[in-house]
Amino acid sequence: MITQFHISNFKRLQSVSLELGNASVFIGPNNSGKTTALQALALWDMGWRRWVEKRDDSSASKRQGVAINLAKNDLVDQAERSQRLDVLQTSLDELIGALRITGKPDPWGPDIKVTDDFLDLLFKRYFERLGTPQQIFKRDYHGMADAISLQDIDVEVTQVLDALWEVAQRANPAP
Repeated sequence: MITQFHISNFKRLQSVSLELGNASVFIGPNNSGKTTALQALALWDMGWRRWVEKRDDSSASKRQGVAINLAKNDLVDQAERSQRLDVLQTSLDELIGALRITGKPDPWGPDIKVTDDFLDLLFKRYFERLGTPQQIFKRDYHGMADAISLQDIDVEVTQVLDALWEVAQRANPAP
């Protein structure tokens, strides 16, 4: 039985140690790392099973632990990133084609409510194709702003955001 495991540099988890009992339940808010911890454990299990198969050694089951260190930008991360980008592109192509066929507005144009009519459908399809539970919802879309460079933001959007910032700076907070 696994009683403890440590995760280093896996996705967003930099250094986490977990103590496990006979039955363990991961509880926490969205994006706190529950699924990532389970994925790390599944990756460890896959590595352990392959190690045992290759060694075909009865003493392998007595080994106390196996460390799997994943540095950022390692081959697993690169392969997963490549596969996810391919799935995202396929999902994009499907959705854009469906919008075109049904006469809906262009997803890159001004006449579409991007969150409801595009991103919701895109992420639903993306995670279906990955075969994983959906992990990005409307409440998470604000986090995508970090993926856009300032140079790629339309000047009109920047002007409106700057104007909102100026108004917010003049506001007097309630006592």
